[in-house]
Amino acid sequence: MSEFQQKCSILGRDCLAPDIFRLTLQAPKIAADARPGQFVMVRVIDGLDPLLRRPFSIHRSFADGNISLL
Repeated sequence: MSEFQQKCSILGRDCLAPDIFRLTLQAPKIAADARPGQFVMVRVIDGLDPLLRRPFSIHRSFADGNISLL
């Protein structure tokens, strides 16, 4: 899998259970190579706090360029 950065837009947030959410993101470059079970490293702001990105598992990738994170 290739490594690259991409700014994404959040399209939706679903609560599946207490404290468990599914985010749907518009991310065409990632969706092209993504498979369920792989991870993406997420950074939510352009700063150093938090310093490290957070890993999220890819729940599903869609043909329209969207992915779901669980």
